[in-house]
Amino acid sequence: MKKQRHTVAAIAVVASLGLAVAGCSATSSGNPSAAHRSGGASGQSVRETSTTVLSKYVNTVSLRTGVVTTSCKAAPGGWEASGSIHNSSHKDHDYQLTVYFTDAQATVLGSARTSSNVAAGQAGSWNVNAQFNAPSQVNCVLVGVG
Repeated sequence: MKKQRHTVAAIAVVASLGLAVAGCSATSSGNPSAAHRSGGASGQSVRETSTTVLSKYVNTVSLRTGVVTTSCKAAPGGWEASGSIHNSSHKDHDYQLTVYFTDAQATVLGSARTSSNVAAGQAGSWNVNAQFNAPSQVNCVLVGVG
């Protein structure tokens, strides 16, 4: 009987952990949508936006020192963030940037990803936007630089 109680308790713990993890998944709407990609020729940014939270991203601390967010503002149908990149290395680098758009309570409302190729020793810019129902206050959080 004692072993059976431990098994039931273990199952209850695993089930509640599964529910907690499922509750952490977030979308800005009830229905996840496919990502949207746009881009152009070499040297131009390629943007990817999604109503689901982009959860897989690279964050290289040494690259973040050259990336600055300079603007976080409302855009038609959502919000946008932009900034500058300074590549202080001796090699060209294709920067991958991921931004979360959050409300005042840090709930993720949307996310976006962009890439920008910056030549060695040069400066560049980046811009992302996401479509979601935005409250009056939105924070643009640069969560990944790779």
